[in-house]
Amino acid sequence: MCIRDRGFATQGTIGEFFALVIKATSVEQKTTFDKGEPYLEVHGVDMDRVPITALRMWMFEEGEIVPGNLYILRGLRVAPDRVWDDAAWKYVPSPDRRKLDCSGRSAVEDVTSFSSIAAFF
Repeated sequence: MCIRDRGFATQGTIGEFFALVIKATSVEQKTTFDKGEPYLEVHGVDMDRVPITALRMWMFEEGEIVPGNLYILRGLRVAPDRVWDDAAWKYVPSPDRRKLDCSGRSAVEDVTSFSSIAAFF
């Protein structure tokens, strides 16, 4: 996942973990081109109703995240974003851009039934 427009991700320290509360607006099962590894690509809005960019949720299967439901995504790790390097002809880590990645510690909790959280959406 990449959240380039939110301060907590861009100001976080590499390796730091965050939790994010979202309303999922679309979820698509995808696989990587090179190894065929499955992941869910999740789009949504945060509690300020600001759209988030695509989250790639590794190790999650179709149906675990449902569009329209509210979730707390825990264990998202701040990582360097990647940018295209024309000289190297590949993506390389960016020294000044960060993103949030799903990690082995990531967990998804459906909180749709909590009215105190739903009030923010």
